[in-house]
Amino acid sequence: MRVLGLALCVAWLGCGTGAPSPQNLLLVTFDTTRADHVAGFGGSPQTTPTIAGLAMRSAVFVEARSESNSTNPSHVSIMSGLPLRAHGVANNYTRLPEAVDTLPEAFARAGFETAGFVAVTHVGERLGWRGFERLASPESRFVAREVTDRAVAWLAQRTPRPFFLWVHYFDPHMTYQASPDTARAFYQGDPRAGDGPPIREWPDYRASVRPDAFNRWLHDVRDPAWPRAMYAAALHEADAALARLLDAVPRDTTAVILAADHGESLGEHGVFYDHVGLYEQQLRIPLLVHLPGAPPTRSALDVTTLDLAPTVVALFGLELGHDLPGRSLLPVVQGGFDAGLAARTRFVHEHAHHSGAALREGDWKLVWQREPTRLLGSGLQLFHLGRDPDEQHDLTTREPERLASMLARLAALAPPPEPGTVRTPDPETRDRLRALGYLEP
Repeated sequence: MRVLGLALCVAWLGCGTGAPSPQNLLLVTFDTTRADHVAGFGGSPQTTPTIAGLAMRSAVFVEARSESNSTNPSHVSIMSGLPLRAHGVANNYTRLPEAVDTLPEAFARAGFETAGFVAVTHVGERLGWRGFERLASPESRFVAREVTDRAVAWLAQRTPRPFFLWVHYFDPHMTYQASPDTARAFYQGDPRAGDGPPIREWPDYRASVRPDAFNRWLHDVRDPAWPRAMYAAALHEADAALARLLDAVPRDTTAVILAADHGESLGEHGVFYDHVGLYEQQLRIPLLVHLPGAPPTRSALDVTTLDLAPTVVALFGLELGHDLPGRSLLPVVQGGFDAGLAARTRFVHEHAHHSGAALREGDWKLVWQREPTRLLGSGLQLFHLGRDPDEQHDLTTREPERLASMLARLAALAPPPEPGTVRTPDPETRDRLRALGYLEP
């Protein structure tokens, strides 16, 4: 109770703004959601009107990126504030290690009521989350409406204690599914029209060795606008579910953090409807923080999902059992400036399974694909994001000195794993991941 009293005292004293800080936190994670499809980050308000409205009264971080490119590694980084290499969850089937402390545990220790409602099985109880009094996850997959139904029901019957609520939406994930009415609203043509071969017969698509579920989903689709439209339609339905969720939380006392775990490629770099790789389509994500009473603001500072745990810790006076390499975004959220955030120029992102890593230094970005794949090959790519934001021009041969220096730093910061340390899934887990489209047959 003393811990709870301290947390509430911190909340009501505020954080230097003169206004009370929130009692509750709602964390919403959108799976597989790239920033340029989300209103406030370059996307259309017609696709995500709820997020558009939330962004207008929030701190919006337009240059946010994910720690990794896969669901479990990214979510563990969000919840722990640790990079993939430190927390050790490098795939979608490794359980959370006992030594890793997380936000739900910290909230539970502080006396908060804690609950999580997630859309897929492998990011729920099977991951081994600790600290949740209730964690509702499906046997396979929930659509956003079903996730929201459960979260809203919990909000209606919760105790008067302050709460930490995590809600996870999976709808924009491959294969993109939306109701017939929503699908028609986003695409009115004939996806099979055209003289060329179906998408599933394109050489780049075939190189990705898609599971059978993908080929059945695409069937004889020739128009690449159709899967892009279905992606937007699925995102729209998740956004509609978010509207109901926001209506159900106490608005004046609840902080809201919305982020994606990673992005998605819709054909760029030969990656079709997937998030393998460490290009900007996989890494750049929407991220916003809504603090009741704080002024809306937009920030172009480079931030990552590693900054979320320090932000929450600072806002609610929590403690995590390890150092946090990220920085709190709270000064910016409160309308101020943080010289430490602005001074950061170096960021590392790691591919799931430790198969690759990327280093950003200012506008320069080095991608190191350590493990060869049919889709991505292997080797190094060097880009200047300021001049080439779509990463179309590899400068490895034109910038040999920069390449050598960045590779040396990246090898030191994210060395290849020791042989035999990367786990493989058990048969039951393989079947579940295959059903969700993660694994080939």
